[in-house]
Amino acid sequence: MNMLKYSAFAALLVLVVGCSGGERLSLTQSSSLSSDRVPAFILSDEGSVYTGETTPFVIEQRLDAMTGELEVRVWARDARDLKAAALSLTYPADSYRLVEAEYADGLGGQDAISAVIPRAPQVFLGAAIIHFGERPGVSGDCDLFRLVFRPGAETLSRVVCDAPRDPNYNAVHLTGSMDANNVVTLQWDELNSGDGDNSGEVSIADISPIAMNYGDSSTDGIDDDEDFLADYDRNGTVGISDITPMAMFYGVDIAGYQVQIAVPPSEDFTDIPGGMVLREDINPNPRAADGPLEYVYSTEPIDGRYSYRVVPKDAEGNEGVESANVLTFEGITEILSLEIRPSDPAPFVITEEALDDIEDNEQPFVNISIQLEAWAMVEGKDEMVDVTELVDWMLESGGNSATLGDTPEVDKGLLTATDVGVARVVAHDAKNFAMSAVVEIPIYSILDITLRVEGQEEPEDVSVSLGTPVDFEAIGIFDDNDGDAEDYMEIDITPYVSWAIGRPVADEGPPVVYEAGTFSIDTGTGMLYTDDPNLEAGFRAFVTAVFPPEAVEPTIGEGYRANSNMITVTLE
Repeated sequence: MNMLKYSAFAALLVLVVGCSGGERLSLTQSSSLSSDRVPAFILSDEGSVYTGETTPFVIEQRLDAMTGELEVRVWARDARDLKAAALSLTYPADSYRLVEAEYADGLGGQDAISAVIPRAPQVFLGAAIIHFGERPGVSGDCDLFRLVFRPGAETLSRVVCDAPRDPNYNAVHLTGSMDANNVVTLQWDELNSGDGDNSGEVSIADISPIAMNYGDSSTDGIDDDEDFLADYDRNGTVGISDITPMAMFYGVDIAGYQVQIAVPPSEDFTDIPGGMVLREDINPNPRAADGPLEYVYSTEPIDGRYSYRVVPKDAEGNEGVESANVLTFEGITEILSLEIRPSDPAPFVITEEALDDIEDNEQPFVNISIQLEAWAMVEGKDEMVDVTELVDWMLESGGNSATLGDTPEVDKGLLTATDVGVARVVAHDAKNFAMSAVVEIPIYSILDITLRVEGQEEPEDVSVSLGTPVDFEAIGIFDDNDGDAEDYMEIDITPYVSWAIGRPVADEGPPVVYEAGTFSIDTGTGMLYTDDPNLEAGFRAFVTAVFPPEAVEPTIGEGYRANSNMITVTLE
């Protein structure tokens, strides 16, 4: 090890240390130094990046004998392709305090980023060339940092390493499912903002991922996992703003996640014995993943209703922020009876000419999908419980008319129409196929429209006084095309149709005489207005309703469209 030389009279003290990438030096200050001597500052390499031979780092200390102020400069001497430097400097915080710190532009000004993070009795120094994987490093002497210390005890306190605590950056989102044997499987991705090199700890070396991915978006589909790790402030872009959370969370580390359990409605969570998922088991040495580590935990079979969450823990057992969500599962010992219910009160699905593909469509009688639910009487319960996620779903018939989802936590029991017809749906106990329920869902489409004047039993032409409005109503006839003339339904679709209105005619027979006056109709209420001053007695309007009103291409089956009968309105 290089010898540390002191002069009783010199104001300049130089410490030269030879470092290789990844090596961490361990030097100690000589206890024989008298109180009037310049304090020894200890330099450590936290993980610098080289593509050449060993780069020696140097600290120069200059003491102002009048003020006691001490200037420290950090150099890389005779550097060879140096691209990033991640260093720490230990100083006697009981007698000196840090008052200034700056990056000296040794790796470039606009082309580099830097960070200085004081954590007494150390200060952590980092600098890196932007996109250094694509650019040459610096060779020769490189002035990296300048720091100024003054006499007096340091007021900065060292942050004790801890597990991630900030919910805005580090709260994970749980997903999970329960299988037929009541085994719950939980999944989540690790979040430790600032840990861009995926080492498990936020350190000064994490400035390098910012530099490597500088300017990248974490949502553009290009290296998103790697970019997400370097996007410490979670704003979607890797940039200079990510240095702030790196400094905020400096020293935070994750040893793993503890799975915790509670019995609803209580929110008192306790650790599951043996429920600690260790980081080293998820990410064995020597290589870290390019994206957030993926954790998985499976429980023992459960009998009853339980809630789960996870919390990160550091190597000392300190807990961080709990997961952003809680998952609740109910283990069923035995299903005694089973039935299927639609989540929507109307037990049907109506398909129509691409209406369901229209953005913001709010027509309540048109549904492309319907969520079916399975409810069961189970052993030990006095009331039926929702077992939609526990049973298996299948289409017994009607596969040409619909599809049925059976993926846990995604689309269990979701019936989606593809054409008109009848879908026969079966839900059965995954452990007992004989325990099942069946329901037939007719999938309707528009068949016909009956247009009539409000109050009429049957459609009839009408005569009204000039200026008198006429209220129309359009009744949609929907059917499932199964050949059963009785199996249809009628729905008032007045607010949802489009209207075709013939121009007013003054005389019958050729030649047809058209006048300037116009009839108009309110598209929401179906009210025909006859108060245009150019309209005259004897003029007639020919009104027809059309559904659906949108001029779009059919997307379901052949597509269905209906026109109503025509009603003639004559002015008296």
